[in-house]
Amino acid sequence: MSIVWSNVTDSFPNDTVLAAVDGDAEGSTYVDWVNEQVDDDKLGTRADQVRILLAAHLATVVASGGLGASGPVSSESVDGVSRSYAVSASTDGDDLTATSYGCRAVLLMRSTPNARLPRAY
Repeated sequence: MSIVWSNVTDSFPNDTVLAAVDGDAEGSTYVDWVNEQVDDDKLGTRADQVRILLAAHLATVVASGGLGASGPVSSESVDGVSRSYAVSASTDGDDLTATSYGCRAVLLMRSTPNARLPRAY
């Protein structure tokens, strides 16, 4: 099966970021990609749910400026001397954890026996 951009916006009608996406141009790019990447045989009845969540994730990431070299920063300052350094960000979900949509897609995929995500143990 496959989805169209309106499936995404209909699923999350209160999300102003998704509502602002031009469905014919930008939204169709996300939908085309997830339709190609998500395997119906592996995800079964959850495939379209995962497609919708992944398309929403992609649109949200792009709208926020992407997942460039960023992450938490730790710093301290004492008596006018300060230091700061980057703290490694978690890559547990291959950046799917960057949005609530990506997190939900990961949960659906992990709870589907045929579509378990690889884990680095």
